[in-house]
Amino acid sequence: MARGTRGSGAKNKSDRKSTSASFIETVSVTKNKGKRNKRNRLTGKKTVDLANGVVNLKYYESLLQDHVVMEVTFADSGGAIDNKSAVSGLPIENEANVDVKIKDTKGKKLEFTDRKNNSFRVEKVNTVGDDATKSIVNLQLITYEAVKNNYSGVEIRKDGKISEHVKRVLKDKEYLNTQKKLNIDETANNLNYCFAKNKPFYVINRISKDAVPQGADGKSGSKLGKSAGFIFYETYEGFYFRGIDTLFGQKPKIKIIFNNTPGNKIPEGYDAKALSYTKEGTMSLTKKLRSGYMNTKNIEFNPWTLSYSVTSLSAEDLEESLTLAGKGFPAMNEEFNNQELNKNFSRSTFLVNTPGTLPTGTGLGDDQEQLAKSKELNFDAKSIMNQSIMRYNQVFQQKITITIGGDFSLHAGDAVFFDTNEQTQPEKQVCGDDVDKENGGKYIIATLCHYLTTDNTYTKLVLVRDSVGREGTPSSES
Repeated sequence: MARGTRGSGAKNKSDRKSTSASFIETVSVTKNKGKRNKRNRLTGKKTVDLANGVVNLKYYESLLQDHVVMEVTFADSGGAIDNKSAVSGLPIENEANVDVKIKDTKGKKLEFTDRKNNSFRVEKVNTVGDDATKSIVNLQLITYEAVKNNYSGVEIRKDGKISEHVKRVLKDKEYLNTQKKLNIDETANNLNYCFAKNKPFYVINRISKDAVPQGADGKSGSKLGKSAGFIFYETYEGFYFRGIDTLFGQKPKIKIIFNNTPGNKIPEGYDAKALSYTKEGTMSLTKKLRSGYMNTKNIEFNPWTLSYSVTSLSAEDLEESLTLAGKGFPAMNEEFNNQELNKNFSRSTFLVNTPGTLPTGTGLGDDQEQLAKSKELNFDAKSIMNQSIMRYNQVFQQKITITIGGDFSLHAGDAVFFDTNEQTQPEKQVCGDDVDKENGGKYIIATLCHYLTTDNTYTKLVLVRDSVGREGTPSSES
């Protein structure tokens, strides 16, 4: 499914840094109700295009968001439609369809013009300012699937791969009924579920933590017992369901530098120069330990066999099996490293195993497949649960925020190579050994915001990674 031509990268590096001449081509709102013809079909729905009155437009994608979001702030004056303002004259109401077309300085377009291409729906209308001649109105916009999510619940029992469950929930007509492209990595493990009429987005996020990725390329091998945890999110390119290791195993889509050299000159090997850069502090030690960032203990009891088992996991032991963005995990003080078996942990989980719960098969006929599997476990907690806990908490080990000139070819989940100055050498241009070896390197776009006004367009990126240390160089990551 094509949602506009995907950017292939700027041929002219100066295009990457420009912030002028943004284009808000269309912000067209359609009235919910129209007149019905003799065939009982709706006709003559009124529309109003707000593009000329837009003050600013913000478009968001995030790994922590189930769907894309947009905010449009516009000046609403009398005479927009039927000698009335747009809000009252159309009127603009909840669930109203909004078509949007925007373009960055390089000509890359984002078009949201029908359900297949993710036209938006009005979530909320806020009046943020008034005077005698006009109002300043803010529209919060969400997707078709975000609305559909509130109209449905997943109530069927399903067997099979977790990745297949995700596809069904997204595509089935009674659930999200999406027509967008699905970018779903196949999971290495099968699990059977009863979804108990929960909301579709909740179901997908609930089962994502039980999913085990394939190898680093997402296609071969299995990381069962070594890594677990998937992330579900949406971008302009469609819905994604991807393993954490797969995300960090990508090649960078763009190489960005932030330095103190004057002008717009970009050093060799980089594609863009950041306009701003901030680095967040690391997670506190207490939060890191209590979350199970580095080591966990799993306690299991099986009421069928009356067996009791204790296992512990350390991220350091699994490090060689994981796909990391940096050189490695931050070093912890060896003083607290307890070498005794199953004693080195900072978070414990307890699970009562339930053999016979949702066994595979129909249970009908002569084979009695479900009965034959009634003593088997549906969930291998020892190989999945604590691996997933550690991996999710590692994703945000390092976090930085940068702003660049508007670039619509970038999306949440893309890999970025980023470099900045060593602070001990403030007068030097960043090149070669002058870069920050601790904070530079590969990151993943966790959150993206395209910000457009009538004069400028910017892209703000929140970048995260699971480890520390600069691994590779811009040229080696091509």
